[in-house]
Amino acid sequence: MKKILIIMQARQTSSRLPNKIFLPLFKKPLFHFLYDRLNQLSFDLIIAAPNTTGNLNLKKYLIENKLNYHLGSEENVFIRFLEVIKLKSPDIVVRVNSDCPFLSPENIESVVKQFITLKVDYLSTTLDKSFPLGEHIEAISTEAFIRASKNDIDSLTEEHVTPVFYKSLKFRSLPYSPSEKVIYPSGLRLCIDFKEDYIFFQELEKLLLSDTFTYEDLINICNSNPELLLINSHFQKSRTV
Repeated sequence: MKKILIIMQARQTSSRLPNKIFLPLFKKPLFHFLYDRLNQLSFDLIIAAPNTTGNLNLKKYLIENKLNYHLGSEENVFIRFLEVIKLKSPDIVVRVNSDCPFLSPENIESVVKQFITLKVDYLSTTLDKSFPLGEHIEAISTEAFIRASKNDIDSLTEEHVTPVFYKSLKFRSLPYSPSEKVIYPSGLRLCIDFKEDYIFFQELEKLLLSDTFTYEDLINICNSNPELLLINSHFQKSRTV
């Protein structure tokens, strides 16, 4: 059986919205809310955070709440991930971002299943523009990660971890293709970079009622309340994550 490790990338030093991951969602910091949702899966889960003075509150929170974590470089996130991989020895790594709290556990399971079936180096929702911003799921083989680390890594990959896999012909990379296509509302944005994103999150929280919602519940609410999307849909973001 393949050993799957979800690595959640987290930091509190965002330049656009500092400490955004500590904003509350369902009575928890939004990154902890996501952690608990993903921890329901059968996969291993760890938070990879920077070991810097600017992230001391995050470090303290991880320790006090007994979350599984690793501290590493803030600037070279690729190395931070590599350290976790060498420490935990998974077969497959799933990269997710702590600022995407509505990420679907169901989609993660499906991405991993398809990754194993296709026997690729890299499989991701980010290569399919039909997925909304904030549904970023990337599966990478450990073998490919180690192979990439033995070559020169450019600054884009140091910061965003995965561009080397989908920009280089040395790796077999494919977009995730769900068995049933979901029609997402146009302009749906489920990541947080601006205060308007959090306002949108708060409105979703009111309508979802419970933190046990499914991804289908989330999409249905957005389809039934299209005016909500006007709160933050005007912001655009690169799909290099």
